Amino acid sequence: MPRQSLLEELRQRPLVCDGAMGTQLMARGLASGACGMIWNIALPTDVGGIHLAYCGHELRHGIEPR
Repeated sequence: MPRQSLLEELRQRPLVCDGAMGTQLMARGLASGACGMIWNIALPTDVGGIHLAYCGHELRHGIEPR
């Protein structure tokens, strides 16, 4: 089955994101107390990599998308 874009997925169902994003950013070098949202612009590849890792974890553990 082909992957859908994020907007297409959001039109079909709610998506739940993990609340540990800050922890993941800090593991990659975000300073304590710094604004992690800036990484969306400054380091989009790193932010995307975190999300892809979560997707990979989901697939490896047999969690099926609804």
